[in-house]
Amino acid sequence: KLKLTAAEYQDLKDVIDLPKIKVDKDREKRIRNGQVLKCFFECDRAMIVNEDDELLAIYERKDELFVKPYRMFI
Repeated sequence: KLKLTAAEYQDLKDVIDLPKIKVDKDREKRIRNGQVLKCFFECDRAMIVNEDDELLAIYERKDELFVKPYRMFI
C-alpha cells in the first residue's frame, strides 16, 4: 500500500488532469465525511479542493443527480 505525506498529496493536484472545484466550509465538511452529494459540477470526475487550495478528494458522478467520492485524500 502506498503511503504519502500531506505535502505529497498536495503535489498530486499539480499532476492530476481533472477540473479543480473549490468548495466552501460547509461542503468541505460533507466531503471530509465522504458523503454522496447533489451534483455540483458538470464533468464525470473533478478534483475537490478547499478554500485554502488543499486537495480533499476526487468526486465522480454517480448519476444525473448525485456525485460520490472516488478517492479521498484527507
